[in-house]
Amino acid sequence: MKNITRFFMSTILFIAFQTQIFASNTVHYIGFNTLNSDDKESSGKIFDRYIHKLMPIMEKYEMSLQIFDVVHGGSEKLNADRVTIGSVKNMETFQAFFSDPDLQAILPMLDNALSEHQVVFTESSMEKSPTTKAHTLLSLSWLKGNEKQQEIATKAIDKSKKNIQHIFENYGVNQLATTVGLMSNKGLGQQVQPTHAPQQLELWSMRDAHGFFEHKEVVASTHEIKEYIKRTENFWIKERVYY
Repeated sequence: MKNITRFFMSTILFIAFQTQIFASNTVHYIGFNTLNSDDKESSGKIFDRYIHKLMPIMEKYEMSLQIFDVVHGGSEKLNADRVTIGSVKNMETFQAFFSDPDLQAILPMLDNALSEHQVVFTESSMEKSPTTKAHTLLSLSWLKGNEKQQEIATKAIDKSKKNIQHIFENYGVNQLATTVGLMSNKGLGQQVQPTHAPQQLELWSMRDAHGFFEHKEVVASTHEIKEYIKRTENFWIKERVYY
């Protein structure tokens, strides 16, 4: 219990005192949750019970939350079985939430369910309702170079995407949300470790993902933007509905 409490409070202190960007703004975040590999089925059930108990606590603080199953994706650097996307109106409310005794009482469940947890804090919300008959892709990109080079890269990537927008309708492709990573950290039951936040995060809906990515113009566009991207993590996700 002490370890998991220390993890969350360290996270809050890390955010509050290392940066002022959340001081009076809405806090948006994406969590990457890896279930214990020893018994993922049991760990998943514990995680679900935790979410059921968590929801009324979050509602009290007017916080939002979406949970997704990861169908495919992830790597050793960033892995997940469940992706959580949420927001809270300000840092003061976030701190009050983590101090709530009701939350403290259920945190050991999360510690038992997860082997790894990473969170990326973003400039704007990624909370969108995916199309039920389409595939949903969450994509994170780390750009090459310094800040100036990354600005150039962002413009070049945006231009490349605009050049293939005429293909989107044929394959039911829609960009649901896009934002910028502000900061990120990793840790569970240990001291929080800062990690490099992705410069670009995108949420896509695709009716025919294979057809889209195999289209010759999309292949050419993907090849074109590779020179600007240091690393990409893609997660194919499906919304997990809790009743």
